[in-house]
Order: sequence, then C-alpha cells, then structure tokens
Amino acid sequence: MAFHRAKTWEEKVLRAEALQNKCIDIIERLQLPRDDARVLGISRVGGLCSTFAELPLRLFHEAESKEGYARLKKGLRYRSVDDVRTVLSDLTYNARLAFVTITQFVLEDCVESVLDAIPNEKKRGSFSKSVRRLMQVINLEDLDTKYEILMVPAWIRNSLHAVGIHNGSRKSVDIDGAQYVFEKGERVACGSWEHILHAYDHGLDIYEEMLCSPTVKAIIRIPAKKHPC
Repeated sequence: MAFHRAKTWEEKVLRAEALQNKCIDIIERLQLPRDDARVLGISRVGGLCSTFAELPLRLFHEAESKEGYARLKKGLRYRSVDDVRTVLSDLTYNARLAFVTITQFVLEDCVESVLDAIPNEKKRGSFSKSVRRLMQVINLEDLDTKYEILMVPAWIRNSLHAVGIHNGSRKSVDIDGAQYVFEKGERVACGSWEHILHAYDHGLDIYEEMLCSPTVKAIIRIPAKKHPC
C-alpha cells in the first residue's frame, strides 16, 4: 500500500479494511490451529483494525457532510452539531492512541510467545529486545532496516502518550517513500492515521516473514498466553 495523504475519511476506512484483509491473508498462509499464539496474534491485530481503526474512521466518514453530522447528532443524542465535532475531535486522537497501544501489546505478546517456544531462547523483557532477538535467531535479511520499521509504531505510540512529543533520541526511518522523523523534544508529524496504517501495512509483511521462517514454522504449536479478564 503506497503512502499518500487521504483526501477523504472514506479513503482512510479503505486503508483500515486493507490492513484487516492482510491479517486474514497471513492467517491463511500460516495454516495453523486457531488457538495457536501466532494465529491469535495476527487475528487480534485484524480485530483491532475493525474496532479501534475502522469503526471510528466510519464515524468521521459519516460526518463529511452536513447531513451526516445531523444524523450523528440525532443518533448519538447530542445537543448540537458542535458537540458532535468536539467528540469526533477527541475521538481521532484517543482512537489512534488506543489502536497503536493495544496493537503493539498484541504483537509483543506474539513475538515473546514465539521466542519462548524456540529451544534455548526466551523473551527479553521488552518488545525492542525480543523482536530484535527473534530476527537474529531466524537470520532475517536486512535486519536493521526491518527492525526500525517494526519500531516505528512503538515510537508513535510513545509520542501519543506524551501529547504528541517525542522524548527519545532522534530517529528517522523511510518506509517505502514515507518519512518518519522523530526529533527529541519536538512534536511528531508522522502520527496520522495514514502514517500509522502505512507503517503497520509494511510491518505485517515483516511479521509474516518471521512467522513463516523455517525456524518458526518448525514449531508445531505455540500455546497462547492466558490474560486476566
């Protein structure tokens, strides 16, 4: 999926749908039981695409016209159209934050489960350390470049947690022509829905490459972790 700024919310909806479909395609290629940690991880990412990404974006799509605003006002029982605009304004930030936060948690869980299932390996206590170790174990080509691509959503998440400010060291990553620049102490300009979905689109290709590597495919079953409700 090539990067470009969407002109309408409908375009953003289609990108979220495309990401969800990519998750479905990866699950089909894995050919593993539905309760395997690898399948559950990718399945949960697809589910987040349809809830925290696609659903809010559909509300914005509805609000692209005056008639849409009126329908939302009536359906959501707000007093005025301005109330709808205020709610949608808050929603776009909170939905992006929720999407990248929970998606990163799910992917970290998946990576750690895979690493723990490889003989003589174990999770490293953080997403950055665990995913890099998994890349090393399977001898992934172009490791440094792919590692940075997988870290981009984590850096976006951290900045959104800090009201859009990047507090780490300077980082700059090119993902298929899209520039992701993180300047210490500066507001991040690459945290839009387009940037997030584009980063995950390319990141999922890397996750698929890792999950389909001979080392990981040799593992017959990886039990999923049980989380408290």
